[in-house]
Amino acid sequence: MHLSAGEYTIENAVDEHIRLAWETRDPAAANRVRAKVDVDGASATIHAEGPSNGFIVSIAVPTRSDLWIRLSAGDLTIRGVDGHKDVSAWAGELKIGVGPAANYRVVDASVLAGEIQAAPFNGSKGGIFRSFLWSGSGKYELRARLTAGEITLRDQ
Repeated sequence: MHLSAGEYTIENAVDEHIRLAWETRDPAAANRVRAKVDVDGASATIHAEGPSNGFIVSIAVPTRSDLWIRLSAGDLTIRGVDGHKDVSAWAGELKIGVGPAANYRVVDASVLAGEIQAAPFNGSKGGIFRSFLWSGSGKYELRARLTAGEITLRDQ
């Protein structure tokens, strides 16, 4: 996923289909929204671009999905999605639902300036140049990178 600045929620789809919905705070800005989903076999690429202020997007994906997300800035919430997660953003707040810690083999989170809250993995760090590394015996990997802001790993 390639996402411009905004507020995003990515969650499991009830019917296992990919769906995008968006809104803009200013109705006149709606014509600046560009959203596209390209499906190729079992993988999909999602692009979402909109106004820099008041762009709110909901993305539904199949429950079992590997996520690769590049967000320029903003707030991102992921919940109800099982699989590998690789998330990166310049600034904002990343709230990532992880489910049971036992599902993960590697958790690697870092923030240049801000906080990492990783309660399911018994970790918490704050300040400058902070990182959190955890290993387990599960099958998934989680990587989260943020330049400035807060990363919160939570049960869901």
